Amino acid sequence: MIAWMMAAAMAGSPDWTSLTSTSGWKSITTKSSEFGSIGVWHKEIDGIPCLLGTLQTDVPVAHLMEIVMDIPSSTRWSSADLGISETLKRSGNVLEFWQYINIPNWTMVADRFWVLRGERAVLGTAERFRWQRIDAASAYPSLVTRARERDSGAVEPPTNWGEWDFVANSEGTQVQYRACADVGGSIPQSIQQWIATRTLPDTVGDVVREAKRRH
Repeated sequence: MIAWMMAAAMAGSPDWTSLTSTSGWKSITTKSSEFGSIGVWHKEIDGIPCLLGTLQTDVPVAHLMEIVMDIPSSTRWSSADLGISETLKRSGNVLEFWQYINIPNWTMVADRFWVLRGERAVLGTAERFRWQRIDAASAYPSLVTRARERDSGAVEPPTNWGEWDFVANSEGTQVQYRACADVGGSIPQSIQQWIATRTLPDTVGDVVREAKRRH
């Protein structure tokens, strides 16, 4: 195993079996977009709210994975206000990266930042990109300093893990985006879920839009 992977301070043990299982998901809404209908689903895993977004697109799997793996470019095409998106380490299909999101001052909520390890896997005609949280204070203390220089109250979410699944089919690609998160701070989980449910379709749409733009 790659040495830096072994040394990374990982937080939590994501339950990938529960995340990928088709059971337990409750449909919340379907949002119309320029790319088609994006379904949004919810279930809890170990008390953490998880969301699933689905979309059928004519964009090839490889083009979508290219966007997901291109971490630095997301500050240009993501509808989220990402102030920083940097790759820290990369070895083959495994990478570590950090991102910082600016939260509008009027919300009275501190900015958020996270350090993640992601890994791409090729599964026949499908591809998957899975990520999970790395404790920034242990693995990259200098990044905590950088974050707090931008906002002294910036919060690192205690839970952040999920995956992109791109499955090739006769119509193109079935996109499945699954994410489990507790953003931390004083925001109640009910409000976190309300916000995430409304931003998830944008997350899915952003990747498809950028893939179409490039190709």
